[in-house]
Amino acid sequence: MMRILLAGVCAAVFSLNPAMAQIMLHDGEIKLGIGQRPAVLHGVVRNHSNAATRLVGANSAAFERIELHTHTKSSDGTMRMHPVEGYDLPAMGKVSLQPAGDHLMLFGFTGRAGDTVSLRLSFADGRSLEFTAPTTARAKHKSRAKHKSMQGHMGH
Repeated sequence: MMRILLAGVCAAVFSLNPAMAQIMLHDGEIKLGIGQRPAVLHGVVRNHSNAATRLVGANSAAFERIELHTHTKSSDGTMRMHPVEGYDLPAMGKVSLQPAGDHLMLFGFTGRAGDTVSLRLSFADGRSLEFTAPTTARAKHKSRAKHKSMQGHMGH
């Protein structure tokens, strides 16, 4: 009984630690893929602390796997998407997760469009960010020939 009580007290003190709320996700949104294509997570990860870190991973029970991706311009001028090992998150800075830039690719969605799902971002310094985000169906793109104008809770 004393262990359970002590564990509860430690958890309560731990949850009051202000450092735990220093990394937050703003405007998080998951756009589901069409057919078998993966979903993407967009939003802004803000670091309100004086310690820089690196976003190095993500997981969710709602997806089979999550990869960190970015876009870079190739020598022929075309944009190419590829996986990366992480994103630097400066002290008092941010990482923008957006189309044609850094973003998370979410594979094997087990839910339905409209579900709100829980995710966890992992950082190189051992911190993590747990949050929920809504899922929205992505609209099908028109043919290029026809169409030319084209909250979180910190934890350890």
